Amino acid sequence: MLCVSAADTAGSVHQKNDPLLKLLKSVYVESKDPAAAAQASREVPAVKEAARRPLRYSLPGLVELTDVPKGKLTIAEALKALSSHQQQPHAWTSEKISQEYSLDLKDTKALLQFFVPFQVEIIPPTTANAKQIKAS
Repeated sequence: MLCVSAADTAGSVHQKNDPLLKLLKSVYVESKDPAAAAQASREVPAVKEAARRPLRYSLPGLVELTDVPKGKLTIAEALKALSSHQQQPHAWTSEKISQEYSLDLKDTKALLQFFVPFQVEIIPPTTANAKQIKAS
């Protein structure tokens, strides 16, 4: 096993290595103007703004939005689409919902399968002497 002392290692690090120095001097670095890169990044938001659609449904009292990106839904739109599908599944198919809200068909099918809004049901007690929670 090769045992190298700390002094030998420090000495070899600080020695001048001529072949390595020649190779480093032969490296040529070409840089580009950062102003051109800044102009290219400014053009990207203009493309993103074009891929928006008008808002179909909103709840009163919430932040008033005028448009949303294509492929996205607001919570109000998602709930409206789900309730429309639950009430009339033959009229509001996944294809119609994806077309109406500018969504991918795969995302719409996943929305209908996995996004289930909860419903609160208050079941009255069957007996008169059952305990009830009273509002405070």
